[in-house]
Amino acid sequence: STQFWPSLPKGTRLVGVCQVTAKDSKVGIAVQDFWQRCPKEFALDNDGLTIGILPTQPSKDFGKTLPYYLLYPFLEGKYRAKWGMAFTERITIDPSGTISLDQLIADRDCQIVPVIPAEWYNETKVFGHVSVPKGTQFAAWDIWFENQYDAELRRREQQREYGYFNLGDSFGERGRNWTNNEYDPAHGLFMQFVRTGETKYFRLAMQVARHQADVDIVNAYPDPYYIGANHQHSIGHTGQWSQHHHRATWTHKYDYHTDAQNGHTWTEGMADAWCLAADPRPYESSVLLGEHIVWGMSHKIKKLGTHERSAGWSVKAILCLYRYLGDPLYLEAGKRIVEIALQEQKFDQGGAWPHVLPGDHQGKQPGAVGNALFLVGVVVSGIKDYYEVTGDPRAAKSIIAACEWIMKSYDPDLCGWPYTARVDGMPLWDINPGGSSMLPQPVAFAGLLTGDKRFIDAAHDTIETMLFRARGSSGKAFGSNTLMMHNALGIIQEWYQKHKPDQVDTLLSENLERKMILKTKPAKSLRSRAPNIKTFLVKINTQNPTASIVRTPTGAMPKRNENSSVLVKDKNGKTIQEFTCSTDVEKTFEAKLQGTPGDVFAIQIDDDQRAHWHVTGPDIKAMAVLTDKSTLASVGSAKYFIDVPEGTRQFKVKLTGIHRGHYQCIIQDSNGNLVFEFQGEHFGDAQIVTLKGVQNSSWHDVDCSKAAFGKPWSIILSAAQDIGVEFQGIPPNLAISPDQIFQP
Repeated sequence: STQFWPSLPKGTRLVGVCQVTAKDSKVGIAVQDFWQRCPKEFALDNDGLTIGILPTQPSKDFGKTLPYYLLYPFLEGKYRAKWGMAFTERITIDPSGTISLDQLIADRDCQIVPVIPAEWYNETKVFGHVSVPKGTQFAAWDIWFENQYDAELRRREQQREYGYFNLGDSFGERGRNWTNNEYDPAHGLFMQFVRTGETKYFRLAMQVARHQADVDIVNAYPDPYYIGANHQHSIGHTGQWSQHHHRATWTHKYDYHTDAQNGHTWTEGMADAWCLAADPRPYESSVLLGEHIVWGMSHKIKKLGTHERSAGWSVKAILCLYRYLGDPLYLEAGKRIVEIALQEQKFDQGGAWPHVLPGDHQGKQPGAVGNALFLVGVVVSGIKDYYEVTGDPRAAKSIIAACEWIMKSYDPDLCGWPYTARVDGMPLWDINPGGSSMLPQPVAFAGLLTGDKRFIDAAHDTIETMLFRARGSSGKAFGSNTLMMHNALGIIQEWYQKHKPDQVDTLLSENLERKMILKTKPAKSLRSRAPNIKTFLVKINTQNPTASIVRTPTGAMPKRNENSSVLVKDKNGKTIQEFTCSTDVEKTFEAKLQGTPGDVFAIQIDDDQRAHWHVTGPDIKAMAVLTDKSTLASVGSAKYFIDVPEGTRQFKVKLTGIHRGHYQCIIQDSNGNLVFEFQGEHFGDAQIVTLKGVQNSSWHDVDCSKAAFGKPWSIILSAAQDIGVEFQGIPPNLAISPDQIFQP
């Protein structure tokens, strides 16, 4: 006879534990993550109990009803895997038959986790700087992290991220790829466990590290060069990596895509699993990756090129293993890579590694010379790790010089950096509040080396802004926002203990919601993107002023129109000026508005949504008119202003998350009182016209019955990228400052 625990109806999830009784004997069996690593099977016949690790599929059509991204392991009743993939099943057997089913499943799925105080980890520096809990210090981080952990589990459930190849990974990178644990979320989870002792983070981290060890690492291949390499984000874990495919497939030949020069190489999470749990599989795979770097990649790489992270991630990966294993060959490999960075660094040209930026990095200035901020952050973080194990003064000089260049493009009002910047620090993209998450750690370390509070403030304020803005459930975002942040917090904590001990206990301890509302700055641009036809209203303050009509390219939407057109209409609706330009360029038109103070003009734009638009001028007031499917581009977190007429009892606001991730709206009345707040999250493809358009939006009632009037209201918008906004019941106009609001 066989007893299962629990006894479940057909179609529900089966916990993988059972007890078999045969004559005078019993045996208990528990399979870890039984249903989560489906398909699995228990089968009992006269010959005994069979545990189906990859059970016989009932038909050639098995799996065809699954979402497309879960289909690839199943092929006409058989299983398939790319050469080098592995999977590991963990089974507990109780030959005595005396252990209860409850105890068996607890032993298999909820093993005891040793918890050591964070102070000890920080003193030993085994994991580098660890932020030690002190009262409410960093409470905002802990709250944010727990919310992100919950979001990870919700996304896993919603997207069915289960299966023997899938458990521990996340789907959705570029809309169609498995993330392959980009940015090492296992390490972020383990470090939060180290900081807090919360074992739920440890358990999820183990699943993530084990996935990387089995699926993302090449465990076997005839060409030894590729053994140990880390697959980057791909279709079906091992396929093509980009969002642009002539024919999307689950497989891709082994080449630069599967090489430590691919800029997607991590060992820390797997090494953590060995250090904290003595799990052999993550250890074995991390060493395979280390050997790939030692004997292959570190000899093959000759220059940084235009993607400096390729060197940075590999240095961090190999030096992580050196710290734990002490193998001098690992240190030599790290040094070979670091030497390239030190030799190529241009101390007389900004302090970083300037080069002509590739097309997708040039932003608004084709041919610009500079660097991508996050790529520089990664390579500087690698040099930081090298400095910590060697004390090489050249590395310290390199870190400080590079971080001085990084600081040139930092915006203290928005608390963030652009995607790329020129040698002189001029941003080539809009500032990303709270980003990039690769920068706070090296910048904070520069502050520790120099004592300069500028670096510490930039790191701290960027993290603080990130905690307010980064609330989506993207697995990639979770990894990038946690990988180096724990170390950054520990560095910031140490700096304050040395230089401002009276302030150390209050770091990131406040209610961020209220603080960020007060801190959010007015938008610098109206950023109107959709629909194709957009309208701005302009009121002139002086005789015959000039209005600047600014077109700024944005996003990666396919080209649909050759030219954009601009019509300037007077108060009678008569077109008085016309402009055109290519949809490929950044452009500013200067429109002479012939009229007297108080006259209102309309500026109508027809564009293909590959740019956002703004109208400005010293002697005018300008508002964007929000119509059906209106969107604002890359808002970050910014404050806008609206006109709510005296006596309004209620109005409606429509909100749309255009791109995958979190979006938020906060509305305050004339006295700054909170009137409305909404947070949402968009899953799936971008809701843009070249895909399926807007499919999911929501209208919300805004109660004004207790609100204050008399001045324009503020509306704070935050989004991963673009956000859709519309109004009903109030004038549908948006401005970037209260003095720009007027009655048309």
